Amino acid sequence: MWIKWKYNDHGWGDFKELEIPDDMGGEETVEDYLIEACDLPTWSERFYRSRIKWERLNLPPEEEKVRKVKKLTALVAVYERDLQRMKDELYKLLS
Repeated sequence: MWIKWKYNDHGWGDFKELEIPDDMGGEETVEDYLIEACDLPTWSERFYRSRIKWERLNLPPEEEKVRKVKKLTALVAVYERDLQRMKDELYKLLS
């Protein structure tokens, strides 16, 4: 499920889009997920859950597919860089 969310406080940007697990139940569950995944300032005396604003994005299936391909392509690139770095390190250790 894709959502558009924002933490409504100064110093925080405008709305951002984020993919969250589809099995999120109610509003509090989504807010809990955002607090954990997005490093919201729960330590601050200014923090209020009511400042978290979000809404579900109803994307067409084609757009969801494009976003999924983009995300997976980026992940593959990251893993390939990590794999190459580990191979280089292993090569140095073995030579």
